[in-house]
Order: sequence, then structure tokens, then C-alpha cells
Amino acid sequence: MSDRKELYAFPPEVREAYERLKFPFAAYQFIDGESFVLLVSNGYCRMKDIDRSDVSLYEAKRFYGGVHPEDFGRITETEEKFIREKSDWNVIYRSKNQFDGTYHEMHAVGAFYKMDDGADIAFITYRDLSRENPEKSISYTTAAQMERCFLDPVTRLPNIECYHKFADEAMMKIYAAGRSAACIYVDVDGMRFYNEEYGFEEGNRLLRVIADALRSIFEGALITRVGDDHFALITFWDDATCDKLTAVIQRVGRQALGRSTAIKAGVSPQIGKTKGDAVKALDQARFAAKCVGNDLRQRYIVYSSCIDEEYWNQRYIREKFSEAIEKQWIKVFYQPIVRAQTGKICNFEALARWIDPAKGLIPPNVFIPVLEKYHLIPQLGAYMLERVIRQVPMRAASGLPLEPVSVNLSALDFEANDVVALILKLLEKYKVEPKWIIVEITERDIAQTARAFKQQIKALRRHGIKVWVDDFGSGYSALNVLNQYEFDLIKLDMQFMRQLDDNRGANRVIIKAIINAAHELGVETLTEGIETAAQHQFLLEAGCDKEQGYYFSKPRPLKESLRQDLDPSSGLLRETEKEARLYEHIR
Repeated sequence: MSDRKELYAFPPEVREAYERLKFPFAAYQFIDGESFVLLVSNGYCRMKDIDRSDVSLYEAKRFYGGVHPEDFGRITETEEKFIREKSDWNVIYRSKNQFDGTYHEMHAVGAFYKMDDGADIAFITYRDLSRENPEKSISYTTAAQMERCFLDPVTRLPNIECYHKFADEAMMKIYAAGRSAACIYVDVDGMRFYNEEYGFEEGNRLLRVIADALRSIFEGALITRVGDDHFALITFWDDATCDKLTAVIQRVGRQALGRSTAIKAGVSPQIGKTKGDAVKALDQARFAAKCVGNDLRQRYIVYSSCIDEEYWNQRYIREKFSEAIEKQWIKVFYQPIVRAQTGKICNFEALARWIDPAKGLIPPNVFIPVLEKYHLIPQLGAYMLERVIRQVPMRAASGLPLEPVSVNLSALDFEANDVVALILKLLEKYKVEPKWIIVEITERDIAQTARAFKQQIKALRRHGIKVWVDDFGSGYSALNVLNQYEFDLIKLDMQFMRQLDDNRGANRVIIKAIINAAHELGVETLTEGIETAAQHQFLLEAGCDKEQGYYFSKPRPLKESLRQDLDPSSGLLRETEKEARLYEHIR
């Protein structure tokens, strides 16, 4: 059991009664953005095809694990609102069964209850709809229950659950009438700022304006509200479809307050005719909407072959990611970090490189945003930590000097995993001292983290694991980062180097000021993106502690990185005779 004193403990007799329940049931508690399973019923274990001993109680985990990738974003949005507002929980989604690996359609209903000690506990009941008679529709005892499940209370439109249940049927009716079907996804640009400026009541009015415009202009379509400010509809696809969409956008623009808020849309035309195509079309339309730029004259995009290629690339990454982890297609590359004054290697940064058997090298600027988008980045973080820690003894066994290695983690890593426990477990497993591992987290992510993150940072440093701030100066929170947290090093964003002489050399002044301020606070500095001798000389004179960039070396695989040393006279990598001999024996 966790040593967190905040976790609620059920009295033994109450726990036993709950656990004996035959219907699927679980109790959860949420603390600092983390979820903990407090108990589950026998019915829950039977539904999941697991033994009670396989359920990890009182350990931080995602509230909803194993959710189908196409449902993940929707469930995450609903989950965040459920936890934040202590609202009712009523969702239909697909979840992977651990026994047979198939996805089952689940219906979960629940609410928060305040216990005697003031703790807010979420009680959730489940139904596995896939195991019920497929010939029968879901049964509800009252019309009110059906309304709560399928009707959005603000706009009185059907909700996302209704879309997933009936969109294929609406699509088939259109094709049965001899017409083509399309999916349209509508999104409000700047809804959060609209609510902040005009209030939530006005925000709800705007949502109703959008709903009314869609109803009157797309008469007969299946129109649903699929998220906070997102709408989806299944309608006819013909020459008039885009004209109707333009009419909706113009009407909403006239009735919205201010001029900073507009709606944008994506269209997936001529969607398929088989089961599941409507859900796939929603994903495509959503993707097209995200491609809409800032040009107010172009507020919608029709999904095309160009967008299709990008969509399928993202889908490939999403679907192949687990296999890439399992089969180690993702490799660890090491880029050296050098002491500015001596030119000697003092650290390495571990970087992920996806070398795919079908597509070749997939660059990190392609696959990492996809993993972030679909909340898969914590799996990459855990994988990289284990690969790097496992490889530390290889360098020791080679007889070469060891240097600490930094690993990039994101805010999601700290939310999804107990990073401290994970690292300490890996260090113990591979007999590695904490001083050889450094954790890097970007300034942007630090600004988005909760109180639990600060506690984990303190714990890492307490255990002798250094923590660095990456991309320092890339956002607006740099000074607050130094004011609110204790870090060992800040890494200046590479844009400083790329624009070193822009605007009469303003970045030269800024870099010097940051370095001086950091040193006053006892924090080391590192600048990345060094590509020329002139940049290196400037940083040397500015007093920067460490440097990193292609001027010294590109990222290389483990075997090549073991052969590297720096020639101080040239600042370039060379291979020592000793390393050349040892290289053949390193695996």
C-alpha cells in the first residue's frame, strides 16, 4: 500500500461487503492529478477476466487505462471535467480486455461522494455491452436515464455517446437514399478566452447559437456535441455542403461577441459504407479542422490526399508505437555535452530515434508530437529511462570514463508515472548509481505541472538525481521557473543561437544576462544548438558552463558514442586508439 496518508481507507467490514458485490464496481480517489484504485468488486474482476491479486490497489495509475486510441481523447476530456467539477460520470467507450486482447464496448456510470473524513471518493459501476445480446439495444429503465446518457444538457443536441452509437446508422441511411455521406467536425477557436472575457453563461449561449445554426442549415443531419466546444455531424455530401458550412460559420460570426472568436471546421467527404467508417471519418474531419490556419477567410478544410498522407503517418505512429517499443525500433542516440572552458565531454543527452523497418528513420519532430497528442509519451519516457540506465554499465565494462546522461521527460510522465519510484527501481535493477542519470524537463512543461510535480523534483534531487530545465527562455515563464523551483542547470533554447545577431544582437545581451543571473543563483548553464566556432567563442567569453550542438557532434548510437572523444585543439570529435580497440567488444 502507498505511504500517502491522504488516501482514504475503508473500514474492514465495509471493504469486505463492497468486494463481495456481484456487479462490476470500483472506488477511486484523485490526489494532485493522480488516480488511485481503492477497491474493486468481485463482479469487476469477472468482467475484466482478472484475479483480484492482479489489481494494483493504492498505486497511482491512469483513471481509464486500455482505452481504444480513437476514444482516448474524448475520454480524457470527460475525465478531466469529471475530476475537476466533481460532476456525474456517464460514458460509453471501448476498452481492451487483458485476457483476450480484444476491445469491448463499456458503459460506465458514477459520481463522487464525500466520506466521513471529508475525502471525495468516486464510485463507478460498469456494464460490458459487448457481452450482452448484440440483437438487443441498451435498455434503460426510464426516459431520463436515456436522456442523461445521450443528450447534452446545454445545447440539447445528442452527445458523443450518441455519435458513437448511431453515426454508422445515419451514414447507411444516406447511402440507402442514393446519396454520398460526409462527416463535419466543428470547433470554436479561442473558446477558453471567450469564456474568460464574457463569462461561462455567454459561452453556453454561443454553444447554443452554433447548435441552432447547425440544426436549421443542416436539416435532417445527425448533429452531435462531441466535446466542450466541438460538434460533429453526419450529413449529405454534395455541391451544397460547403456552402451550408460557410453559412453556419457566417451566422455564428455575426452572433458571437467580439471579433477574436470564430469557428473552424474539417470535412471528411464521401466516407465509407462499412461499420466503423463514421468513427474513422470523425477522426479525419477533426484532423482537417486542426489544419485550419489563422486566415479568417478560410475557416474550413476538406480532407484531401495531402492531408490524408499526414493523417495516415500519424495513425501509423499511433498504432505501431507499442510494437516499436516491444521490438526496440526506437533506439537511444547520444549527443555529447562539453565543458566550454576545456572542450572535454562532461555529459551525454539521450535522444530517441525511431528506425522503422518499413518507413526507415522517423524523425523525433514527427513522432514525438503524435505521442504527446495521444498521451503516449509516458511510455516513451519509461522506455528511454530503462534503455539508458541499462546501457550505463556497458560503458563501465568497456573501461572508458563514465559521464552522466540526461533523459528528457514531459509533464505527462510525471502525471502518469511515479517517476522517482520508477528511476530508483531501474537504478537498483541494473546496479547503477543515481549520479549517472539526469532528468530534463522543458520550461513549457514545468509551467503546466501540478504541486505533485514539485514534490517529485525535490525527491529526485534528494536521491542524488540532478534535474535540468530544457528549452529555457522559449516561453513566458522562465523567471518564474527559477523563482519557484530548485534546479541544477538551465539549458538555453537553441533559438537564441539561431538568431544570435538578429535585432542588433539583442540575444547576445539576453544570453549574458541569463548566464549571470543563473550563476548568482548557483545554477549551471548550458546552451544548445552550437554550430560554428564563432558561437562557441561567444559563449566561452559569456561564461556559459556547457555547450552542445553539431559543432561538436551529431547524436550517435551507443557503439559510436563509445568511440568518441573531443580534440580540444579543433573542437571536433576524434576516435582514440584505446576506444577503437574496445569498440569491437561492446555489444
